Amino acid sequence: MSFHTDASRPTHVTHSEDQTAIFFDGNASTGTPAAVVVFSEADIAGNGSGTWLEYTTHMHGAAQARGDYLLSTIRDPLSATTLPDRVGLYHAHHGHFDEEEVFSETCPGLHGSAQRENQVAFGCTDGVLLITQDDDTFTASKIANPAAFTGSKRIGTLLGYHSASEFVGIASGEFFRVTAEGITAIAWQDTSLETAPSALGYGYADSGEFFVILDSQGWITLLNTEDWSIAKRIQAITSNLAALPAGSTFELALTPGHIVYVSDPIANQIKQIDLDQGEISDTIQLSETLNKITWIGIPEPTGGNHGH
Repeated sequence: MSFHTDASRPTHVTHSEDQTAIFFDGNASTGTPAAVVVFSEADIAGNGSGTWLEYTTHMHGAAQARGDYLLSTIRDPLSATTLPDRVGLYHAHHGHFDEEEVFSETCPGLHGSAQRENQVAFGCTDGVLLITQDDDTFTASKIANPAAFTGSKRIGTLLGYHSASEFVGIASGEFFRVTAEGITAIAWQDTSLETAPSALGYGYADSGEFFVILDSQGWITLLNTEDWSIAKRIQAITSNLAALPAGSTFELALTPGHIVYVSDPIANQIKQIDLDQGEISDTIQLSETLNKITWIGIPEPTGGNHGH
C-alpha cells in the first residue's frame, strides 16, 4: 500500500462516519499555502489521492467533510493572526473542491470544530458558529458566549458524535453543552473533594451513549449524553499518585464500543475498563513505562451481546 498525503504541516485531523479530513496549515516562512485533503477507506485501499482544497495563504484552520461537501475555514491574507475568521462551503469535482459559498456569519479567532448528524460547529472568540445541513442546503447561525465568559475565555475545543444531539465545548478546562439554544456548563467534578481534579482525556464512547472524562486523580466519570447526568465514577488508577514519574500522566484511549483503556505509568500497566459494567475488566502488565497510548483496533460488530 502506497497511499500517502504530502503537504505542509498537517495539524488538524477530523472524521465523519466514512471520511477523514486533514488540514495542512502551510508555512508563513516559506510562503507555502494551507491545504485540505479528504479521503475515505476506498481511497486508501485503492492508493487514491483523495479530494483536495488548495488555498492561497497559510492559516491554522479546520475542516469538516460532509460527503461531496466540505466546510473549511477562510483567513484574510492581510490578517495579523494565523487564525481564520470565516467558513466556506465547498463542493467536490474531479479530485478537487470548488467554493460554493462563504457564510456571512463571522467567527473571529476560529479554533476547534466538530460535527454531528446534521450540524457542524466551529469555535470563535465570541461564541460558536453553527452550520446546519438540510440535504444540499447549509444555514449558518451564531451562538453567543454566555455572560459568565469573561476576559479571553472562549470555546476553543469542540467534540461531536454522529448520533449525539448536542456538541461538547471546552473553555478554560471546563466542559459545556453546546446547542442552538446556548452554551451551558456540564457539572462533572466531584464537589466533595478538597482539590478539584482536572481533565486529562475525554470523548464520546459506547456509540455516543456516554461522554467519558479521565481526571488527574485517576478516576473516570461517565456522563449520560441524553441529560448529562453522572452515570458512574470508576477508579481506574489505584496506584499511589505521589509516585507518578516526573513528566508522566495518565492517558485515555477510547474505542467505538463499551471498552476504554487507561495507562498507569506508576505501575507500568494498561487498565481495560468496561463502561457497561463500570469496572476494570482486565489489566495488561508492561515492562516499560508508557508515554502515549491510542486505540487502532476494529470495533465490535453492531448488535453485539453486551448489555445496557
